[in-house]
Amino acid sequence: MFTDILVAIDGSPHAAAALAQGYDLARHEGARVTVVSAYQPHPDWLSLVPEAARDDRVLKRARERTDAMLREAASGAPAGLEVSTKLLEGPPADAILGELEGGSYDLVVIGMRGRGGPAARFLGSVSHAVLQRSPVPALVVRTKPSASV
Repeated sequence: MFTDILVAIDGSPHAAAALAQGYDLARHEGARVTVVSAYQPHPDWLSLVPEAARDDRVLKRARERTDAMLREAASGAPAGLEVSTKLLEGPPADAILGELEGGSYDLVVIGMRGRGGPAARFLGSVSHAVLQRSPVPALVVRTKPSASV
């Protein structure tokens, strides 16, 4: 049924659960997996610290951390599973949706933090945006809430 699955991660426990679910589904379906994560070249919070916005080290470190997270995710894949990674640039929801529109994926798997109400409206919800605007079916993986999340 699925041949090319995109799994979006951000380093959270919810993303780890989505990655595990994506790998399991791909293994059963004989599908390829592309693991993606996005970093923002100029996140909104940088405007609060003008010196940081001009510091290329901040951007380089964000890119390196995201790339390392992707490598770690790929190294944890089950044996025999075809896995590739893509480092995306830009606001996460937009970057993921852009990758979906430009690729040949037939499923996207993403974690959900479970914020509701005002927090979701204020902070935004990547999983909600992807679910609402994805050109392919979306599997949203939610983990049980914990005090640390």
